[in-house]
Amino acid sequence: MPPGRSRFDFLGMARNPLIEGKDLAVYTRAHEIQEIFSNEPSQRFTFEIVAGVGRYAIACLISQSPPFTIPAARFIVKQALGSEGTTEALQTEIKYLELLKGSPHIQQILGVEYPNPLGPFKVLTLFTDYAENGTIWHFIQRAQEKGERLPQRLLWRLFWCSLAWPNGEPKEVVRFGVEKSKLVHHGLNIDNVVIGVGDGAEHYLTPILKAVDLGLADDADPEYGPADKQNIFYIGAIMYALITLSSEQPISTLYFNINYFGQNVRVESHAAALVGPKYHWMDDDLRGAVAWCITRDDSERPTIENLARLVQHHAQHKTADVYANTADAAIETDEAIVAYARRLMVPQPEA
Repeated sequence: MPPGRSRFDFLGMARNPLIEGKDLAVYTRAHEIQEIFSNEPSQRFTFEIVAGVGRYAIACLISQSPPFTIPAARFIVKQALGSEGTTEALQTEIKYLELLKGSPHIQQILGVEYPNPLGPFKVLTLFTDYAENGTIWHFIQRAQEKGERLPQRLLWRLFWCSLAWPNGEPKEVVRFGVEKSKLVHHGLNIDNVVIGVGDGAEHYLTPILKAVDLGLADDADPEYGPADKQNIFYIGAIMYALITLSSEQPISTLYFNINYFGQNVRVESHAAALVGPKYHWMDDDLRGAVAWCITRDDSERPTIENLARLVQHHAQHKTADVYANTADAAIETDEAIVAYARRLMVPQPEA
């Protein structure tokens, strides 16, 4: 498993909460959570599955019938695994989820139960919303199985969505000319970004992306560069995965010439694999924008403002007409993109 990858599995996990091959802490936590909700006097709760096991916590999916005590019909219950540092990581996640509450591109906190020896929750417990559509990695697996790459206009839209910069406001936008948050996720990858649904406005063509698992988040260490340039590398790696439909890390480097509104920017990037016949369908603007994010030297990466200007411009101006006389004309229409997203990104349950 590549460095930094968690073991989240929102869709494919067996419904037995005691997952084979895991250590005793996982078994114990899963059983304790199951017991809490099975023994709840109203009998309104159902333990569905162990939704995921990460480096510091276990997440279980619970459903409830009305009247709701947690503001969701289905929600995630998360507890630390108990080994050194895991409770601190869960505390960190709670801190940042509280700070970013209301940010549409961040998993939403629904509640916290603090340890109470006389109550059902003996350890720190976090409640969050649940993403019915799974993670980007699960989407990639569905696309692999169908053999369907993403249309370029969909890639541009997802790229734009991934640049939402949490700033405590209801609508996350990159605010130009103001100081940015110093928050670095430190675990932003295809397992820790989940797929929501469109909102009919910004996401009328594509579903929304939401970051989860903030237990490793922290303010940027200046030794590793500004926060935006660290997060931008993670974003670029996610875009690389969406293009390649693979979990392989971008490693090999090559020099790229980036066209930034007529200005040539030359960088050495880990996007070498995107050059060649396999990705002949990509336009140079998209290839260059992704390459700019995953440069070998962090000082060569764009600022969040420059990247947002570039991606927003192309997301808005790469209309279906741009591809009308290309081999991709049929898959780049609004109707085709919406159909693709519904089929593979937000699949409907089988009847």
